Amino acid sequence: MPDRLKKPKVVPIPTYAVEFERACRHRERATGKSPTVTHTTRRSGAVCKWTLRVWALIFAIAWPLQSWAADSDENVLATFNVARRGDALLVPVVLDGQSYQFLIDTGCTASAVDESLKHLLETTPRTVRAGGNARARVYRFIGTLGGHAALQVTSEAICVDLSRLSEAFGHKIDGILGMSILKSHIIQVDCDSGTLAFLRAVPKTAREALPLSYDRLERPIVHIELEPGEPVSFMVDTGLVGGAALVFRRFRFNGLVESGRVIPVGAPILEISLFKENRFQMGRLDHVVIGPFRHERIRVSEGTDNAVGLNLLSRYIATLDFPHDRLFLRQQEQSNATDEFYDTGITIIRTAGETIVAEVGPDSAAEAAGVEAGDRITMVNGKSASAGTLFELRGVLAGSEREVGLEIAGKKGTREITVRPRDNSVSKIRPTSRNLQEKD
Repeated sequence: MPDRLKKPKVVPIPTYAVEFERACRHRERATGKSPTVTHTTRRSGAVCKWTLRVWALIFAIAWPLQSWAADSDENVLATFNVARRGDALLVPVVLDGQSYQFLIDTGCTASAVDESLKHLLETTPRTVRAGGNARARVYRFIGTLGGHAALQVTSEAICVDLSRLSEAFGHKIDGILGMSILKSHIIQVDCDSGTLAFLRAVPKTAREALPLSYDRLERPIVHIELEPGEPVSFMVDTGLVGGAALVFRRFRFNGLVESGRVIPVGAPILEISLFKENRFQMGRLDHVVIGPFRHERIRVSEGTDNAVGLNLLSRYIATLDFPHDRLFLRQQEQSNATDEFYDTGITIIRTAGETIVAEVGPDSAAEAAGVEAGDRITMVNGKSASAGTLFELRGVLAGSEREVGLEIAGKKGTREITVRPRDNSVSKIRPTSRNLQEKD
């Protein structure tokens, strides 16, 4: 058929555009007046109709563009590189022209700045209880995330010594961004690609939405089913790194042990926080359901609060939409991975760049091999211990390798030791800043 005889292609106008124009025509017939002009001449009426059609077309085009913008680069306020596989989420914060490293911690009510940076803050006449009986001074905190003007941070912050927390995480931590700052943002964490993004809107790819609520300390809460139809409240804690996928309050943990759903594993772990240290029992939970997702044979522990940490969140692309009280989870390849339960029994921290054995679990593989508290680990499997992050080293010490070769310097001199990890022998450090809560 010649081109001139072909039927023209019909592009359908969206229903909402048609209805918009139809409503305007109905009003014009009923009133005898154009919605946009007061003249009733034929010419002005024609202009009005063309104006309506143009606006209808603009509306039809602009509406889908809103959805497109949510997935475009324009939707991203800023993107930061973070550690993969669930290590601490650290982002740069610029104070007085200098960049410092801050921890993203949704399990922390107040934000915090290391006392070494006190001179960069403006004081306010207020003192708060910052954990237990500890008292802390509140300062005015003004900075920008990564130097991005669109991400200016203005809040109050507690000024405390963060050196012990830095040792536990194995990273220099200059401050903590708690819910006092994060509550107004949309944050997407993709531990597979190692990125953390602050967004203008939730992207269409965010997938499954779970409602968020907040406890009395303004920390985010999500509901997880231990049994069908029996949801339990868990705090969403991005500052809970390594160790357990889920943390249960002690009474609930003991109840799960009594019912046979949790099998206790190894010796109690050491949890280091800003103001105190605790020991909690680890265990293996048979299964748990989070929205449409089911996890089996996962590592859990007892603790002071029910919490879900990065061990579990890092298995998804997690979008925290705090302004609209939603958590979105998008499955990754490792979402359904089961946890391993091997360990050497070595608890390590990092001080001044050196990897130190904080303690050795009783009856553990490390104790049998002669590792002692206070020893300095210089080599792991033929590689310098300082070459990897503390999170990576803990992964090796808690992995399923048949043997782990260590070079150790200590009271007995420098020596080489071979440790054979044991199944169901878990004893390691779990860093957290969860007890940094602002209370009047």
